[in-house]
Amino acid sequence: MVGRNIILWSIRSIYSRGLSAYAKLIFARIRLVYGRAFHLRSITSYYGPKFFSNFRDRTFRAYILGSYGDFYWKHLIEYPKPFIFLDIGANQGLYSIGSQKNPRVLATFSVEPVKITNDFLKKNIAINGLSDKVKIGQFAISSSNDIVNITVMKDHSGASTLRSVDSQTISGIQESIACINRTGLSEFVGYTNVEVLVKIDVEGLEEVVIEEVLNSKFGPKVAEIYFEVDENWINLQGTLDKLFKEGFIEFQKIGQGHHYDILAAR
Repeated sequence: MVGRNIILWSIRSIYSRGLSAYAKLIFARIRLVYGRAFHLRSITSYYGPKFFSNFRDRTFRAYILGSYGDFYWKHLIEYPKPFIFLDIGANQGLYSIGSQKNPRVLATFSVEPVKITNDFLKKNIAINGLSDKVKIGQFAISSSNDIVNITVMKDHSGASTLRSVDSQTISGIQESIACINRTGLSEFVGYTNVEVLVKIDVEGLEEVVIEEVLNSKFGPKVAEIYFEVDENWINLQGTLDKLFKEGFIEFQKIGQGHHYDILAAR
């Protein structure tokens, strides 16, 4: 069964990414296995940057194996105009680090509220030599300034959420975190006269975060918003209508099923 699964995984990888990317993926899997076996401090990912070892965490493994795909990574590192990058729900820093691969980026701002994840974010920014180029905030974005509880998922940092969850079906621990609204976000990013690219991955609070971003002082300069969609959590049509009214006219869907990403551009 294991052999059959590996063969199927290999065929799917070649078909979806091509031979060059497939070779990168093979080496990434080897590095992951080797790193776990020999307790390596950090591992080079499929995408290129190094990440501090966090083997039990699904998001870390997704970084190493390239499970987020190539679309947004390539889009970000190849963006053709000067920009500022705002990474809301930065987790352990994949796209914050990726933005700094683009020579046209002027500044990167990373937001991650969960302490242990934020600690990994800081270490990953540092190990890639970017501590002086990425500003990190340990808070969430909300409609009010407050202290709230977030559900932190064991072994899956990317699934931590401010949504109400059923404790009978979802296992997690509660952590108190700070929230800031559009005013605090404006102070965090500051004034800019260049385009702002925004990535939002907040496990169900996308509508609230988009509202705060667009109504911040830098809102008029937001050129793109790349956000996660789970149709069980979000009023997608309402969100798209809101973005259209704010001047976003291009919408690209990445992924299939009821859980995917959307790149919205003005």
